[in-house]
Amino acid sequence: MFYLAFENSVCKEYITEKFWNLKHLIEPIVLSRRVFNHTKIPDNVYIAVDDFNNVEELAKYLLYLQKNETAYLK
Repeated sequence: MFYLAFENSVCKEYITEKFWNLKHLIEPIVLSRRVFNHTKIPDNVYIAVDDFNNVEELAKYLLYLQKNETAYLK
C-alpha cells in the first residue's frame, strides 16, 4: 500500500506530519528526496517522486512493487 505524503509547498528541512503518521507496511510517496537529506531516515522507507523522469516511470515502479512483495518489503 502506498500513501501520497505531499504538501502544497516544499520547505527546506520540513518533513510533513503526514509522513510521521503512517503505519507499518505503508510506503509513503514524497515529492522530493532532498527534503530528507538532513535526516537519519533510511532512503528505502519512502519513494521520492523526483527520483523518476516522469509520472509514467513512477506508475510503472509502483505497479512493479505492488506485484512483487519481495521488492516492496525492501
